[in-house]
Amino acid sequence: MSRAPTRWLLLALALAGCGDPPLLALKLVTPEGPDPLATADRLRLVVTEPAAEQVVTHAGGAANVGVELQVEVAGAVGNVILEGLAGEELVARGETPPMNLRPVDRELALLVARAGAFSPLGPRLAVPALGPASALLPALGVLVAGGEGSDGKPLAGATLYDFFRHTAEAAAPMPAPRRGAVAATCGSACALVLLGAAEGALADTILRFDGSAWSSSPDGLSPGERRRDASLVWLADGTILIVGGEGAAGALDSVLELDPGSDGLAPVFSLLPARARAARVAPALAAANGAVVIAGGQAAGAAPLEVLFPSAGSFQAPGLPGPALTGRGAAASDLGDGRVALVGGRDASGALLRDAWIVDPVALTVAHLPDTLAEARADHALVRAGGQLVVVGGVSAAGPSAKVEVLDAKTLARSGETTAATARVGLAVGRIGPGSFLVAGGRAGTALPALLEVWQSGRPFAR
Repeated sequence: MSRAPTRWLLLALALAGCGDPPLLALKLVTPEGPDPLATADRLRLVVTEPAAEQVVTHAGGAANVGVELQVEVAGAVGNVILEGLAGEELVARGETPPMNLRPVDRELALLVARAGAFSPLGPRLAVPALGPASALLPALGVLVAGGEGSDGKPLAGATLYDFFRHTAEAAAPMPAPRRGAVAATCGSACALVLLGAAEGALADTILRFDGSAWSSSPDGLSPGERRRDASLVWLADGTILIVGGEGAAGALDSVLELDPGSDGLAPVFSLLPARARAARVAPALAAANGAVVIAGGQAAGAAPLEVLFPSAGSFQAPGLPGPALTGRGAAASDLGDGRVALVGGRDASGALLRDAWIVDPVALTVAHLPDTLAEARADHALVRAGGQLVVVGGVSAAGPSAKVEVLDAKTLARSGETTAATARVGLAVGRIGPGSFLVAGGRAGTALPALLEVWQSGRPFAR
């Protein structure tokens, strides 16, 4: 496929204490296909922290762009965002993850892709997998590890997607294969792969990746608390909770708290004293206002919705109006305003749902929004990006779905739809910035796609 010519965006940032401002060259990298900046007549460059922005005219073609932002930074820059505008329409977008610049830094790659769409990337997964675990390594990229191969066996392979160079390379394989695992960040260049199962047994070790190699340590859990197909959520204070999952004797109602450790300190699990009202496998989770909304994954007849208050160590079970959300398949996301959205899933008969719910976990109120989705689906991902909710992947009545639905993050009204290059069930999501994310892995029919795709928000950045 065609690729746009290489262009450079020259950004002047003053690094505190380093004399003259360094000239930071951002190499504009574009996905496969047409040039996303071809129709842009203006470029808007934004630095999120410290706040600064500049708009310049753009003539298209292969011209390099120079932007002078005299911003003194102390190393931490936040995100650098580039938007391509045609009139008032956002047509292209790219952003870096939060950066920590050093005096030696002079060049970074900035992926610029179509706004409000998924774009296929040139790099590929080294080891395609169904249901891999993924974690952010802020100084390196997104790690995608483990999962299940086409033969149904757990995998040890791993891929590191470098979002500063936009390359994907095979990482060292894990010491043991894992499927049904979760992953968490443990430092700027560190990630953990936790729980899950190897072939025939639940895992009893924590795997730690330091950017180049793996190490293994005992998990400290009793056999009855080990599990696969659990769900992980981060709270605003940095607390990591792991809810539900399938243990040796079936679904679990317990919640684990993870201290991810750091250099020289091993990760540690602890068990919350309170138990959920329902045992769940792969529930939908999202955190807001210090509470955790937990939905689905339970057996028929059990509470479909619970709210966990970690500071109080208690659960509440508000009623869920509408169809009886049962079993696995729903997805959840915070809405950025203290509320949580639940979208899709299955009812007690196994039928796929188009419904959505908005939960206020503090007031314990739930609003039912029937027919939110154009296409009923389950086992999808729901990601908040740039004031929108993106519904991607999962299974519809016709099988794995390539349709992408975009919802307003305040009202859940439909605001658009597009298609991904590949239909996927069991995909992993890797966040790049507030308006962009990566999808990897999954299954499309009987195939395990190696293709990576990136989403860029369709709305301009707003502070």
